[in-house]
Amino acid sequence: PTWDDVYLGKREESTGIIAILTMLEEDFNKDAINLQQTETQAQDSYSQEKVRLETAIEEYTSTVNLKESDRAAAEQSKSELQSGNVAKRSEIVVQQSLLKAVAPRCLYYTVHFQTRREARAMEVEGLENAKTILLGGHVQIGFLQRNS
Repeated sequence: PTWDDVYLGKREESTGIIAILTMLEEDFNKDAINLQQTETQAQDSYSQEKVRLETAIEEYTSTVNLKESDRAAAEQSKSELQSGNVAKRSEIVVQQSLLKAVAPRCLYYTVHFQTRREARAMEVEGLENAKTILLGGHVQIGFLQRNS
């Protein structure tokens, strides 16, 4: 090195460092672009997934609400049927007590029905015979046996 010439520095080394820095800058720019694209895709994917999940939540919420209203209606119907059953049971108790009150009178007719039927048949036959006699007809009358 002489002090007579102008100092130009080490150009070969500076070009190598500038090339490395330029290459690093380009790599950083590419990485920044790739990161920006990846971030945009991730944001789009997130937005789509969020919309899909919100829709699913709304559907499930409406399904739950519908099922809860169905359940409430079923419980209302159940309570109405139970109150109706209570009313029917009280009506049955009233009818049973009425039947118990009437049973002795009905028992008379069921026990004596055949006897009354035979007596009515004899009465009808007697009336028909009387009608025939009154119209001038002849009736064959058998001997009657009476208990004295």
